[in-house]
Amino acid sequence: RPARLLLGQTKLAMGDAAGAAETLRPLSGLGDATAEELGTLARALRSAGDPGADAVARQARQAAANGLMAALTTADKAMRGRDWPTAIQRYEAILAQTTGDNVLVLNNLAHAYSQTGNHTRALALAERALQLAPDNASVMDTAGWVLHRSGQDRQRALALLRAAARKAPGNGAIAGHLKAAERG
Repeated sequence: RPARLLLGQTKLAMGDAAGAAETLRPLSGLGDATAEELGTLARALRSAGDPGADAVARQARQAAANGLMAALTTADKAMRGRDWPTAIQRYEAILAQTTGDNVLVLNNLAHAYSQTGNHTRALALAERALQLAPDNASVMDTAGWVLHRSGQDRQRALALLRAAARKAPGNGAIAGHLKAAERG
């Protein structure tokens, strides 16, 4: 498959859209065809003037969505299992394949990086999530907790954790973070 994809991409880049489509077409019949394979075939078909290009482009979008859902499921499972390296790898892959502005992904990735001690990356992600969702209690909690764990800006960490606790008074995790931060 990788050789077929590479050959198809090469033919397409060299202006042989019909040859690229012929090379790549068998991939569209595979149940596990990737978004990259299908997307390249769709571009080849479109360049060759083939009316089936739109249908293959829809397949490519569906494959991409399925891939993202699988990555999200794996990342979420890794978070629950405290498998930080897997969570980081899957969430980073999701960010790379999307616009990078999903608050849940940013927030969870910040938490995972914080758990591995990479506070610089964790704080950058937490800040990005906070910019996108400044009133979200979980996002405020993550940003405050990352600040606290990193030893940076204790006052801001406490302010964020207190605001998160006010917004979600029944959330035990947020209350625990606030209590720990207040103890120092």
